[in-house]
Amino acid sequence: YEGDIVNHADWVCEVKWMDQKACFSLVDSHKVTDLLVLTSIQSERFMEVIGNIHENPELLNQQP
Repeated sequence: YEGDIVNHADWVCEVKWMDQKACFSLVDSHKVTDLLVLTSIQSERFMEVIGNIHENPELLNQQP
């Protein structure tokens, strides 16, 4: 869901909706990488939801 915070390959990322691409993407909280477009394969095999921006904003401040 938009606003989820996920661990993706040891990177903490936020899920965001991209209007221009009509899809959900991952945004690296440290802006080290570009946006990653989500696919069902990635979300099931390589990600874990660890919180959300409303209840756990401090997770985005962690160092990779």
